[in-house]
Parts: sequence; C-alpha cells; structure tokens
Amino acid sequence: MSQEDYSWMLLPNTHPAWHVGFEKFIKHTFEGTYEGETAACPCCMCRGMAYMSREEVEEHVFHRGLDNDFIKSKTIVRAAEPMDDDACNISEGGDEGSVRNLLSSLISGTCHGEINEDEPNVAAKKIFKLMEEGRKELYPGCKEAIQVSFIVRLFQIKCMCGISNSAMEQILHLICLVLPEGHCVPNTMDKIRKVVRDLGLSYEKIHVCFNDCVLFCGEYEKLDKCPICEESRWEHTNSEGTDDVEDGGVKKKKVPRKILRYFPLIPRLQRLYMNDTTSAYMRWHADELVKDGKVRHPADSLTWKHVDDMYPHFAFDPRNVRLGLASDGFNPFGMLNVTYTT
Repeated sequence: MSQEDYSWMLLPNTHPAWHVGFEKFIKHTFEGTYEGETAACPCCMCRGMAYMSREEVEEHVFHRGLDNDFIKSKTIVRAAEPMDDDACNISEGGDEGSVRNLLSSLISGTCHGEINEDEPNVAAKKIFKLMEEGRKELYPGCKEAIQVSFIVRLFQIKCMCGISNSAMEQILHLICLVLPEGHCVPNTMDKIRKVVRDLGLSYEKIHVCFNDCVLFCGEYEKLDKCPICEESRWEHTNSEGTDDVEDGGVKKKKVPRKILRYFPLIPRLQRLYMNDTTSAYMRWHADELVKDGKVRHPADSLTWKHVDDMYPHFAFDPRNVRLGLASDGFNPFGMLNVTYTT
C-alpha cells in the first residue's frame, strides 16, 4: 500500500511544493464532505483541538503554520510504518501510538471552537497532563508499555474478570515490589481511578430506593427515606438521620442500600466521533449506503425515511445520531412465563 508523502510539511510555506502538498492535504481532509462541514485544524495554535471549516483551516495554517507535533506525527511516524499491510499486525511502538491516538481523540472532543491563546480549559488541562504521563516509560528502559496504557489495560482486566478492589491493590503492591527503582506504577486503586476518570471512562453513582421506587436524584437527592415506601436510603442510620453514623465514637460515612451506576450517553456518542475510523462508520448511512430499493440497513426502512421527512433539519446533517430502543428479552415486572429469548 502506497504511503502519502508528507515531506512538503518540512518546507517553508513560501515553497511551491508546500502549496501543492497543502492543497492535496486540504482536498483529502474535506473530501466527500458537504459545504460548511468542519475538521480538526492542525495549525500551531489550534493543535488539532478545534474544528474549523475548510476556509478557516486554510487561513489558520497559512498565517500561523502547522503544529510541530502534527508535522512529526505525519513525517516521522509515517516513515516508520510498514509498507505492507499484511507484514505485521502490531507495529513497533504500537502501544504508545494507540494511547497517543486515544489522547488526541479525547482532546478533540474536549475542546470546542476557537482555542484560547492564554490558557486551555480545565478538561483540556487534564488531557495535556495525561499526554505528559503518556510519554513516561513504565520503568527505566521499558519498551513494551507506557504508564497510561498499562493502567488502562490493568483496569480492563479488573472489570472483565471481576477482581475486587482489595485484591487489585494487593496485585499493585506486588507489581511495585518486583519492578526496578524509578517505576511509575500507581500503588492504589484511587490513583488508577483518577487516570480512568480523566480519560472520560467513568460513570455516575445514583442511590436507589431499596424497593426500586425512586432514584435519589433531582428533587429526592437529599432525602434519607423513600417518599413512597418510606424505606431507609442507608444500610445503617442513626436516630437523627444525619449523613454520618456513630460507631464507638468514630464517625463513619453512610452506606447506601442500593446503587445505580449510570454511564452518561452523550459523552459516549461524542467519543464515537473522536476517532477517524468510528466517525466514518457513523456517517456510513449517508456516504456509503447503496440506494437500490432493497432493505439492507435501517436507513432503507420506511421508519427512517419518515423521521427524515418529519425533521428535515435533523436529517440534513449525517452526523446526527438516531437512537433505537431494543425490547428483545425485556420482561416487565416478571409477568411473562418465559424469562429467556430464543
């Protein structure tokens, strides 16, 4: 597979070859898009974090120049890529590259609009800090993993295998014990969770009535009892119903009887557009769908077309997301005899 030549980026913007290369780059970036669509601006101020129109990207790059990190990612990294797609599945430094791609994607989704010349916002600061951490070797001389990728993989194993927090902390202590001096492996679950939260992979905890009557949020957020069944919200409570309970003179935080773990939908939908590959899949129904009268995709259905007719402004932008509710296997209140699907 032929590689795109980005050597023009190393030339001054007064050189004719720079203009030819930049024109091809802009054409490729905005190819197949509709008028007014935006893309990540690679100028030295936006640094791929602000999405601009074609005209704005051209103006920014001409006047400000390309970001040095962007130039390096296109020239040095591309030169190191294997020429044959089938030569290997995982390239050298793939672990570090995948983490940097993740962080770059998160930056693109964290910052919107024009970049402030003075200081990035709070969310961007967290990502920039993670990028600094992402350059750290797991321990001096380690080439197999970097700190952020190790933490993400370790947390994934914990979740998939159902490892308890106490067991994971013992594993962390053992790993820290055997690694050489100068390693940067966190030794507590709190430090692991902080990295995961900064990556935008966390969830929200909402207290629930023991009998599933209500969620203790919104107007019920400060209640200690369910307003319907009057069951206590907490495992243990004192007579005064305060937030803390006395245990031998020591105050302890109350423990909720039931918790709902809520994964916010909107950030996860936004994250689908933070990566080039998944972003293309999200637009497939508009860019690649074969329209021959046959039903191969939900976009061919009468329901999809009915929504398009009812909301033409929504249908105009192919990046808008349609959500479908699947009720397969849903057994409300256990009223059905069959509790499984075929």
